[in-house]
Amino acid sequence: MDRTTGQRVAGVAWFLAVVALIAGLGSSAPTRAFDVVRGVIIVGEATGNAPRVYVYDAQTGREIASFFAFDASATGGVRVITFDINDDQVADIIAAPGPGSGAFVRVFDGRTLELISSFAPYGNQYNSGMRVAAPPAANQSGVIVTFAETPGNPVRAFNTQNWEQIAEIDPYDGQSGILGGDILPRSGGVPLPQVIVVPRNNIFSIVMCYLSRGLGDCSVQLPPIPPEWRNGTVIIAEEEAFFTGPALARETVLGIEATKPITVQVHNPATFAVVRAITAYEDSQSGGVELGSGDLNGDGFSDVITGPGPDDLPLVKVFDGKTGRQLRSFIVINPAYRRGVTVAWSASTPLTQRVHLPLVVR
Repeated sequence: MDRTTGQRVAGVAWFLAVVALIAGLGSSAPTRAFDVVRGVIIVGEATGNAPRVYVYDAQTGREIASFFAFDASATGGVRVITFDINDDQVADIIAAPGPGSGAFVRVFDGRTLELISSFAPYGNQYNSGMRVAAPPAANQSGVIVTFAETPGNPVRAFNTQNWEQIAEIDPYDGQSGILGGDILPRSGGVPLPQVIVVPRNNIFSIVMCYLSRGLGDCSVQLPPIPPEWRNGTVIIAEEEAFFTGPALARETVLGIEATKPITVQVHNPATFAVVRAITAYEDSQSGGVELGSGDLNGDGFSDVITGPGPDDLPLVKVFDGKTGRQLRSFIVINPAYRRGVTVAWSASTPLTQRVHLPLVVR
C-alpha cells in the first residue's frame, strides 16, 4: 500500500469512526418521540372583539388564513370547534356567535373556508351568544350540542344532517352549560352519545346525560369540581380522555378572585378520575382558560390545546395528553392583543392560502 492509498484508507476509517460515534451518542442519549405536531390550530377572538377566526400551522405557529365568521362590525367575538359536517374526511370549522353577533351557528368548509351551512338553535331573534360542542373526531355521531349564554335556556342537541333538534336537557334548572361541555361516545358507536354538562358557577359538580329523543337522563354524577374553580368549568372530551379547567374569572359580576396558576385536569373517560394535572399558565390575570383537543403528535392519545383569557398574553400552548409535557407554544393574533381566545384543532390544512377572507353570506 502506497502512502497516498494509506492516507485515503485512514481518512475513510476516521470518517466512519466519527459517524459511528455520533450514531452511538444518538442511540444512548434520551430521545423524545412524537415531538412534531401536525395539522392546524383554529383560534377565535373572544367576547368584546370582532368575530374573526384565524388558522395557524400547529408546528410552526405561522398564520395561514383568517376570516370573519359573522358581521365584522359585531363585537361578540366567536367560539370555535371543529367537526366533519360534510363527510369529506376533513374537519370543518363550526363558529358560534358571541353576544351581539347574531342567532346563527355557522359552518365553514375545512378545505376552502367557505360558508356551507348555518342554523339558529334558539330562534332567529336570539342574540345573546352561545357555545357549541361536537363528538370526538373518531365518533361520527352527527350530533352538535349548543349552550346558550343567557340563563333559562336549555342545552339542545341537533342532527348535523338537517339541523333537526333531537334532544333538550337542563340538569341545572336554567344554569346549565354556559361555560363548556362536550360529548363522549357510547360503547358500540350508538348515534346518540352521552353529553357532559357543566354548571355556570358556584356549583361544584358535573353531570353526564344520556341522550334520548326529546330528553336526556342526567343522573350520572362525575367527580366534584375543585372548590377554587368558583367561576365554573370548561371541558372538552375525546375518546381517550377528557380535559377540564377553570372558567374565566368574572370579578365584576361575581366578586370572585381569579384562579392562579391555571391548571388543566386530565380525566379517565371510564372512571372520570383525575389522572394528571397540567399547569398551563403560571401567572394568569384572568384566572381562566379555553380548551381544545386532538391527537396533534400522532401517538394515539389526545393532546390538549390551551388558550388564555382576557388581559393575558395571547400565548396558545399544546401539551402532550399522556405526559403533560408542553409540545408547542406561540403568540396568536398579535403580542398586544389581550382579550382572550377560543381554540380548536384540525388534522388537515385548508387548501386556501388566502389571508383575511371576506365573509360570504348565503
